[in-house]
Amino acid sequence: MQQSWKIAFAYIGVIVGAGLSSGQDLLQYFISFGQIGLIGVLLLGLLNAAFGKIMLSLGSYYRADNHEEVFTQISHPIITRILDFVLIAGSFIMGFVMIAGAGSNLEQQFGLPFLGWRINLLTFNHNCIIYGL
Repeated sequence: MQQSWKIAFAYIGVIVGAGLSSGQDLLQYFISFGQIGLIGVLLLGLLNAAFGKIMLSLGSYYRADNHEEVFTQISHPIITRILDFVLIAGSFIMGFVMIAGAGSNLEQQFGLPFLGWRINLLTFNHNCIIYGL
């Protein structure tokens, strides 16, 4: 059961992300197109669920411990390397964007030092990743 929760939270974290957790930015973008935009939000939600199910099913089918094992099974080795690089680079960049946003938020809301909190958040994230906290 604990493994299921880990997978569920990892999926939500990767797909939804910290910047989209409220969904407000997506809603504002699609609402700018009027009623047809609401159909876009619905379609995006359905596609998100469908592709998420496909990826999780493939991971389960191949009993993969990481994304590269699935990519190796379903694509050419060159495509696998490209997908691996894009995912790792994207995660790395998003991590820094989230740390910058969190640091700015702490400074704006509480007047805490700009750089100090970014370093603390970076250290916290590092420890979570390396030590599995």
